[in-house]
Amino acid sequence: MCIRDRYGDVTRFPMEAPEPASCSGRCSSAGRYVKKSITEYLQEFKNTDDTATEARINAAQAVDQHVTAHAIALFVLPGEVSEECLAARSLLSPHGAVGEMDVFDHEQAALDLLTGSMSTHLPAIFIQGQYIGGLAALQQLLAEPGALGTKLSGERMELPGVDAAALAVKRQPLQLLHQAGGKPFYCFHLYIYGNVVRMISVFHVTFATICCILIAKDEYKAAQVLATYLFFDCLLLLVGGASPWSTIGTLSTVLVWPRRGPVITALPYKVIFLFYAVLLGRLAMKTKPFGSKDASDEFNGQSEFVTIAINSTLLSVLRF
Repeated sequence: MCIRDRYGDVTRFPMEAPEPASCSGRCSSAGRYVKKSITEYLQEFKNTDDTATEARINAAQAVDQHVTAHAIALFVLPGEVSEECLAARSLLSPHGAVGEMDVFDHEQAALDLLTGSMSTHLPAIFIQGQYIGGLAALQQLLAEPGALGTKLSGERMELPGVDAAALAVKRQPLQLLHQAGGKPFYCFHLYIYGNVVRMISVFHVTFATICCILIAKDEYKAAQVLATYLFFDCLLLLVGGASPWSTIGTLSTVLVWPRRGPVITALPYKVIFLFYAVLLGRLAMKTKPFGSKDASDEFNGQSEFVTIAINSTLLSVLRF
């Protein structure tokens, strides 16, 4: 078996039969996975700004540990998409072990605080705990004979530690003319908050249940009015987004704003809203005369509302 590392070097190993995993090992791994999944699920229901602050502090601790553990600490954009980051890695690799760490949003905030910059440009390089700079600073350092060796042999700089107060995320006021992720609200919404999806689903379950009850009592006109409202609201969720286009989406945003949850892609949920609009469209638009007893031939079923109620219940709990 051969393994090629990120520098292109190939290491060969003799083939060995893998040892079968013990039952206790598999159970332990499964238990950790379940515990992690439950923790992440419950985390979504906490105050969103407090959760972001906690994530920033954890990221800052990870950044500090990374800088402390490596003589050369390199922070890069994830995915090997940055030519500057790849160039910095290539220049540093001949000079010993390089500790490399991908930088996401929370790590970026921690780096900004550590370097004293408003926006630390990547790659960011630390040598013996001291922030050197980016690719240009590294090239300048390597151009001076022995300069890098001098820094590597020098005394390690002590880090100031994590300043939790400076990393705290300010409480965000309610924003209705707003798209999750910061995009303009008047555009097609590509993102939505996780718990806004859950609250919209709760409303869908409620309205679908009310429609089932109304149909059971032969209150076809009231059921059709509610179905028509849900039909147009689903279209607004599909074409625009939660807030401010949809009344259900706007009310959901108001209700869950402090615990709005993570920013997620809206596209899978827009497909679901399209499915609901198709189900409701036949009932809302084709039943004639509107709300009359003669409409019962087309409007006497509850299967569409039962389908919406079951699917939305799952969506409100699991948010797949």
